[in-house]
Amino acid sequence: LWIGDATGHGAPAALITGAAKSASSIIEATPGLSSAQALEVLNHAIYSTAHGSILMTFFLGIIDLETGILSYSNASHEFPYVVPKKSELKKKDLVPLCEIHSGRRLGEQQTSTYEIGEHMLNPGDTIVFYTDGIIDLQNEDGEELGERLFVKGIIESSLNTPHVAGKVEKFKKYVENHRKKA
Repeated sequence: LWIGDATGHGAPAALITGAAKSASSIIEATPGLSSAQALEVLNHAIYSTAHGSILMTFFLGIIDLETGILSYSNASHEFPYVVPKKSELKKKDLVPLCEIHSGRRLGEQQTSTYEIGEHMLNPGDTIVFYTDGIIDLQNEDGEELGERLFVKGIIESSLNTPHVAGKVEKFKKYVENHRKKA
């Protein structure tokens, strides 16, 4: 599972995203790499492309489908949340995947290394991946969605919604209600 966010906008950010996509294709074709090793390969590709001028946050996870263990590494990306399958859901039930210290952003230093964290997934768990763009989203009054309302939206979207597609639709409506016409 991959999610990344390049700094900046336009052609430079697109160039870095393209380098990450190319490197990820090679990583996916290389069996046996840990999430930390995969981030080190990605870091090398980003650093070689931009020499520290454009950076990228990145979260990478590998799920063992037999055991349910998610192994993950983080290059300063917003940590995903694991949402357990429950009929009653509160903020304290969400599990932020932040047990490890986030490593440096991709492309920041040529020799960056990354740690590996693990989380046991249970049947029915959902993982919410996002970038800071959703947290920074503003409504007509200039009010950001922010972390608190983001988490509230995750909870509201997950209640009594068994399928991921339904959760996504409910969350999109939640965000649209915040943003209005902005």
